[in-house]
Amino acid sequence: MIWRYSPYLLPLLATSILCAAFVVVIWPLRRAPGARALGALLAVAGLWALGEFIQYGLQPFEPKLFMDTLAYVWVGLAPVLWLVFCLQYTRIRGHMRGSEIASLLIVPAIAAISAATSRRCESTSSASSPSGRRAASARPSFPSAPAAASPRPSCWPAPSVTWRRCSPC
Repeated sequence: MIWRYSPYLLPLLATSILCAAFVVVIWPLRRAPGARALGALLAVAGLWALGEFIQYGLQPFEPKLFMDTLAYVWVGLAPVLWLVFCLQYTRIRGHMRGSEIASLLIVPAIAAISAATSRRCESTSSASSPSGRRAASARPSFPSAPAAASPRPSCWPAPSVTWRRCSPC
């Protein structure tokens, strides 16, 4: 694998190291209110920063795509753990049942699963090669405004806004 150095990688590495150090410091205090949730939150934040460090440092596209997909796990876990920490630390909910935390993780799990199973960078444009793979220079096809000579397709809605030039004051 090809590694690309950038000065922007150093803060990501420092963040992951600091989060790991804070988890080690917090672990003996895990009986305090919210300490376990804070430790889990810091671990997730450290893993998220480490994943971004690896993603931005790697040069090939496939490992970057894998790390980008893996980031959806951390992105989904962080707000849930933050909410659990806040509820436990303020003693609004001293102890949350596993079913309550699991219900909070439903939407992030759906997002992570859909990110992992989605097929990216594919389209059914004419730029595809006969073997089914897209050409390297081909771009995905997006609906765009029709050319002036071509008629508007029937499935497109008629424009509802007419733009006029404002008169100078």
